[in-house]
Amino acid sequence: KRNYYTLITGGMGAHQMNVPQELAEYKLERAELVIYLPADWDVYDHSEKNYWPLRWLKILARLPIGEDSWLGWGHTLPNSADCVPYDESTKLCGAMLGALQENISMFRTEDDTQINMYCVIPLYKEEMEYQKTAGTEALMQKLSVLNGYGMIVFPDRPNVCAEEE
Repeated sequence: KRNYYTLITGGMGAHQMNVPQELAEYKLERAELVIYLPADWDVYDHSEKNYWPLRWLKILARLPIGEDSWLGWGHTLPNSADCVPYDESTKLCGAMLGALQENISMFRTEDDTQINMYCVIPLYKEEMEYQKTAGTEALMQKLSVLNGYGMIVFPDRPNVCAEEE
């Protein structure tokens, strides 16, 4: 019914992440990630041009286990120390975890375990820098002008923090 693919991790929530004690009351220990790809994206092609969003989803899902850490809303992660683009087809070079719609931001398992859902939003270097200085809410406000365009992975989407010429 939607004009895009919805890819969701399956199993990340089985691992209890190492959330700081001061956030324990929010039950952030378990999460799954979602990424949206346009309907014309070739999800079966393993060339880097088409595979980088899937690769990044896998990397993020495994990161809390490998680093004994956690991921949550507003966390940003560059593709590399220098924020090298994911592929030559895009200048996107990092990602932020954003909220899904309110009615699907989390769910509970049969044993009442809370699993939080986060959307992986690929970012440009300038957007990542803006988030560090102005905060997640400010960047989400800038991305909101894209009317959902920012939530779906478009390798050439407008950069909401690009310097105007």
